[in-house]
Amino acid sequence: MPAGKILEFSKRPEVERIYYDEIVSLSHRHPPGNGILMTTSMQAVGADYVWNTLGYTGKGVKIAIIDSGINYNHPDLGGGFGPGKKVVDGYDFVNSDADPMDDQGHGTHVAGIAAANGSIIIAGIDWSIARGADIISMSLGGSSQPTDEFAGVLNIVSDAAVDRGVVVVAAAGNEGPGTGTIFGKLDPDVVAPGVGINSTSYTGGYAVMSGTSMATPMVSGAAALILQKDPALSPAGIRAVLMHTSGGLTSSDIHVFEKGAGIINLTNAFTYNISASINGGDRWEESVIPGFSAIGKLVLNNNDSYSVNFTFSLEPVTDLANDNSIPVTSFDLPGYETVPAGSSKTIDITFTPPPGAGPAIYGTTLVISNSTAGTLRIPVVITIPLMGSGSSDITVTWSSSNTAVGTINATTGVFTPGWYVLS
Repeated sequence: MPAGKILEFSKRPEVERIYYDEIVSLSHRHPPGNGILMTTSMQAVGADYVWNTLGYTGKGVKIAIIDSGINYNHPDLGGGFGPGKKVVDGYDFVNSDADPMDDQGHGTHVAGIAAANGSIIIAGIDWSIARGADIISMSLGGSSQPTDEFAGVLNIVSDAAVDRGVVVVAAAGNEGPGTGTIFGKLDPDVVAPGVGINSTSYTGGYAVMSGTSMATPMVSGAAALILQKDPALSPAGIRAVLMHTSGGLTSSDIHVFEKGAGIINLTNAFTYNISASINGGDRWEESVIPGFSAIGKLVLNNNDSYSVNFTFSLEPVTDLANDNSIPVTSFDLPGYETVPAGSSKTIDITFTPPPGAGPAIYGTTLVISNSTAGTLRIPVVITIPLMGSGSSDITVTWSSSNTAVGTINATTGVFTPGWYVLS
């Protein structure tokens, strides 16, 4: 749309919001060396056990990969294109034809384990939903942050796909989190192997690549295996299974904002008979003003044939930069709780900010363990807002045509207008 038309178009009653057509990029790096064999990375996430012992392969689950295309002639990818093949359908939204052959390389590598306008990606999402995709895998990068609900139309379209029952797995980018990318919400949800992955190449052989682009299809494949086992699971249910059964990382200095709940572990996901939720979801995200408390209602489910005695612990509670920390004793955790066989139990966990707790976004992981039944991991994000004295400039809009600009006192909350715009 020409820039001069934007204002005119925005005045139409059916237009709620106008978005820039963001540029997205393919998120990968080419490391030196021979890389990690797919068999090794699959063992790291427990997929070999699910394949070889339990017999699940993801059969019947459709994964739509939105990327640069795929070399469907590669023998590891079925050696052909169309009904009866691994690659049953596809479309090239750049060249506007029905041949999804990869001419760049990224998509083939992702399928075996350069930039585009966001509108092309949206068209790919719509096409995938129309073709009955169960899972959409996007190894893409961009300037938007997935935790910002107003970040862009691509996030809105992805959320709409989830609302229609489609699992959407997206790369978190290769630069890691920062203080400007965390908005009181968990991101990423989980992690998977992504360094030096040796996978299929669009030239017909194999290539080594690194990045969240390589980790994304591993999570997509894991979701396909879980969906084959339990087709009734919702996208939120699949995410909860992957998060809560994930494994802890050995390095103690990896923050929850860098690892999410942990590294996916399909062996745990397929063998655990225990599960949990907190406040009805898969994580506890709370904003708490000093002097007040917050309660997380933890539900423990035991589908085993014996009673399970759960113990509780927390990883260190810090902000991403480790500039601020909160004692784990700020959470009122029980010593243990016993859940009878085939039963559930609800437990209240109270968080009270300690005196002098600095304003920050804190993260930790609630670890719920039993030596026989397994270990569940639930991420916790606590925001303590900035409080104190002083004032700051703000703009307040109380209708579509009345705006006031002035200051608000941080202690009293009193707004003092400087000037008004009335129309």
